[in-house]
Amino acid sequence: MSEFFKIARKISKVAAVVAFIFGSGADAQDVFRPSVKFCNKTTSNANVAVGFDRAGSSQSTSIGWFVVKGCTCRTILQNTPLKATEIFLLANRDGSATNLLQPAAGPMCIKNRSFNMTNENANAQACASAAGSWTPFKMYGTKGHADTVNLGHTGQCSLMGDN
Repeated sequence: MSEFFKIARKISKVAAVVAFIFGSGADAQDVFRPSVKFCNKTTSNANVAVGFDRAGSSQSTSIGWFVVKGCTCRTILQNTPLKATEIFLLANRDGSATNLLQPAAGPMCIKNRSFNMTNENANAQACASAAGSWTPFKMYGTKGHADTVNLGHTGQCSLMGDN
């Protein structure tokens, strides 16, 4: 083995150790704390579930249901420590399996009643074992700060903020 490759291997091993030591926990700069408001710009109530990757966890979390009345807004995440700027949302009416937010492609585990799931989001089988439903969510990028997600179109309602 040439001297160059010996040195490269040593540097690679040192880099791997440093990456392990410093990468094993979430650094403060790698934690995002977005506040996400969901505005229902329709006249009918919407049920909202949110999915995210919590900082310090290797599992995805899904939480539901937030009832957002017609023509109102509701904060669904407030300064929650996340390890990514992306969140996933599902909105439906009256327990329908159809996500009103499209395109929805990222499946997570939900239940018909209130839920807070982590291990159940590992895969469809884990979800089914917990008597959940493996359902597609729509991904949104929050950029790590305050963001608003709208259901419906401007002009359908006159929104005055959180209710």
